[in-house]
Amino acid sequence: MKKTITSVLSVIIVIAGALMLGAVTAGAVGFAGGDGSEGNPYQVSTPEQLNEVRNYLDAHFIQINDIDMETATVNFEGWLPMGNYGKPFIGTYDGGGFAINKFRISWKPIPQFFLVGLFGVNGGTIKNLGMKDGYISENSSNSEVTIGSIAGYNKGTISNCYNTGVVSASPSLTVMRNTSNAGGIAGRNDGVIENCYNSGDVVSFADRDSYAGGITGSNIGTNSGVGVIKNCYNTGDVFSSSSSTISALRYAAYAGGIAGGNRVPLYGGPIENCYNTGRISASGLISNAYVGGISGEDIYNTSNCYWNIDSDQIRNNIPLENKNKKGVGNESGTTTPLTSEEMKDKNNYKGFDFNTVWRFKSGVNDGYPVLRAFYTKPEILSITPDGSGVTVNIDNTPAGSVLVAAVYDGRGRMLAVKYETIEQNGDIPVPVDIGSGVKIKAMLWDGINTIKPLCEAATIIKDNTGNWKLATGNFN
Repeated sequence: MKKTITSVLSVIIVIAGALMLGAVTAGAVGFAGGDGSEGNPYQVSTPEQLNEVRNYLDAHFIQINDIDMETATVNFEGWLPMGNYGKPFIGTYDGGGFAINKFRISWKPIPQFFLVGLFGVNGGTIKNLGMKDGYISENSSNSEVTIGSIAGYNKGTISNCYNTGVVSASPSLTVMRNTSNAGGIAGRNDGVIENCYNSGDVVSFADRDSYAGGITGSNIGTNSGVGVIKNCYNTGDVFSSSSSTISALRYAAYAGGIAGGNRVPLYGGPIENCYNTGRISASGLISNAYVGGISGEDIYNTSNCYWNIDSDQIRNNIPLENKNKKGVGNESGTTTPLTSEEMKDKNNYKGFDFNTVWRFKSGVNDGYPVLRAFYTKPEILSITPDGSGVTVNIDNTPAGSVLVAAVYDGRGRMLAVKYETIEQNGDIPVPVDIGSGVKIKAMLWDGINTIKPLCEAATIIKDNTGNWKLATGNFN
């Protein structure tokens, strides 16, 4: 009889564990392909396969399509972040340029976990992944929480990733929360975050120190790692709140466009080549609230960082006038304020690489710079007539492709055409005779013989005033 009772209890424990992980944990799940090696990574295609990653934390993975988590995570609160302090993720997860859609965590049932995100602790590499339209919230009884969309705590590398959903660290009603770190990409960063952006809202509450940042809540250097953030931007709203009433201990709320706090007193930890256009707000019961376009708190390195002075900064529910706005809430660090219009001019971004890292894309991101890593298809960016023909600016075009420029008169008859074989991207001069032409059409082909278009053609026409303007296509 005793043996039977023990067996029944064992079954109950197994079932309870499965329920904590939600529907996606029912049984071991094979991957779509691969063997987990660097040369042949496991292929991840479904929610079940994504959940299986936790069982191979030192392996290599590639996501092969968008994964919709809405039906897999609706109303379940038990997604266990993959990796923890004792056993972090140390492999490679390559999102393949795809996204995880509507990923949701509403954290309650397992209070011992306080590193919350898709991954709890990342000590490996996560790259080329989007977290789209999700909702990640932690409101358990932990005294501390660190939360981000990609990782709660990053001590590895996160690159070419983005988040468009909500990240929220909410307070417990029963336990005092000492510290809260919330970031659009990672809650805390001791590693490297590069070529990433956040457009989702980030919220942090704490009874003592509260840190909220568009990219990371806290960027912290230690003797085993240095927090580095470079080539990142934020357009989402950031809010931090501290309910501490202990003025002598100087607990506070810190909110920043890139980092809530850039706290690296011994080992450095640069934030470089970043910008923010989002609204930044902080609230503290004893007025210890710091807001900054780049960081709420900064002790050491910021370089080539820019923030929109036209965006709201709100301190203790009071909107700040432009003269009182700051790039760093506690007045350390060096940043540059720009107006909305100034932020749409690449000449104002000292240190930004607009050849290989940054670019502007028409109709995207309200005219502010975007990262080239997220736009990989061949494109025609501009056509500029000049004295020797035209200059066509192209991007993401393979070497050996062909650029064609054709000139037409007002009746649509071709007057001249010229072909150029592509060796590199950027401005390509095409010495075509414009003459009396009033229309110029640029096309990208995969070759001179196959004539397979690589992208939409672009056409400019000359108006009655003699100025050239876009007629068809979309300069990106």
